Amino acid sequence: MQRNGVKKMVQQTSLAIRLTPFHTSLSCSPDFLHHSRDHRIVCKVLETCKLSSDYKTASSIHTRIFKFGYGTYPSFVATLISTYLQCDRLSLAHQLLDQVFLSDFNVVILNLVIEHLMKLGEYGFAKKVFRKTPVRDVMTWNLMIRGYVRNACFEEALSFFLEMLGSNVEPDKFTFASVMTGCARLGACNHALCMHGLMKEKEIELNAILSSALIDMYSKCGTIQTAKGVFNGVDRSDVSIWKAMINGLATHGLPFDAIVVFSKMEVENILPDSITFLGISTACNHSGLVEEGQKYFNFMSSHYSIQPQIEHYGAMVDLFGRADQLEEAYAIIEAMPMEPDVVIWRTF
Repeated sequence: MQRNGVKKMVQQTSLAIRLTPFHTSLSCSPDFLHHSRDHRIVCKVLETCKLSSDYKTASSIHTRIFKFGYGTYPSFVATLISTYLQCDRLSLAHQLLDQVFLSDFNVVILNLVIEHLMKLGEYGFAKKVFRKTPVRDVMTWNLMIRGYVRNACFEEALSFFLEMLGSNVEPDKFTFASVMTGCARLGACNHALCMHGLMKEKEIELNAILSSALIDMYSKCGTIQTAKGVFNGVDRSDVSIWKAMINGLATHGLPFDAIVVFSKMEVENILPDSITFLGISTACNHSGLVEEGQKYFNFMSSHYSIQPQIEHYGAMVDLFGRADQLEEAYAIIEAMPMEPDVVIWRTF
């Protein structure tokens, strides 16, 4: 039933395109995609083709895109490839890739194709584009490594990083930020130490992103003392560094240490955000600190004018539930300004 509905939408959208200026504008002004909604229409139709496995309509659009000179639009290329793969038309995807490299594509456009493919989850084909790219810059490598991390392919990200080290392209701070996230998700302490050592060797200057990534990496790799050492040795003017430390301490079941860090934030005039409070709530939850959890929950709105989100209410319900204070937990649910989701009820 749903498939028929999608198919009908494709037919209706395709008909609408034929009856609108899109049909003729593709052969007129070369800049029309920059000045109209036609670019979005094409992408929407291709996405619909992908959902309905309608490769014929996609192939028709493919022909028109290249015929009228729009084959260098990375979003079109990536979405077309993704559509062909979803439709199980691997040969068409490969033909398109060959067509891309016969066109006048430079490294900037190929990087954008890789980025779009990674966003669509097509990391296998992104790798094919990468391998065929004749000249790669640091952005090409970073997009592959970051894309693998975002698609939860952490070992592949590390493998690409090692390959990068053997190339003539030097990693930068963005490379290390992605790689450290991968190490954190793998919980690989030996890799974490290597990455940190490489950063020092290559004299990568620490900023807020890298400092918080280091703290998060060491915390998730089980070396909370090393994370503390990083925290104590870096510039702490950005709230992200404090969040990383509080979350790390919470994960390791060190609620009082997390509370001490929060108190230092106030002393150093660093304003906490909603995620900071979520970290404190987690720390209190894991150790049954009901009164402290309530205090920080109330602090959000009373001291910092931060409105609690559903995650904060969920943390409070969990806190009361763990302490067998079910009436208090239900009162929190009743007081929520939004509808409780399935996670809230499951926690209760």
